[in-house]
Amino acid sequence: RESSRTKACVANLKQIQSAKEQWAMDTRSPGTATPAATAIFGPTAYISGPTTGPVCPANNTAYTVNTVDANPTCSYGTTHILP
Repeated sequence: RESSRTKACVANLKQIQSAKEQWAMDTRSPGTATPAATAIFGPTAYISGPTTGPVCPANNTAYTVNTVDANPTCSYGTTHILP
């Protein structure tokens, strides 16, 4: 189970990173910019669903989006990171 949760979490992190990169291209924002959650999460945004975005399946907490140039992070642990 834990392995599946880790893989799902990493998939969420990849999706968030892709959404941030697309947002930056569309808005011509620099890599140092941090998109608001409502800019990338929501029914009509880059990642559809709630405006709070996806949560880690292991501990049900939200991700930290960070700047475009920095990977999003999960608070769960060291195994829930982008490679």
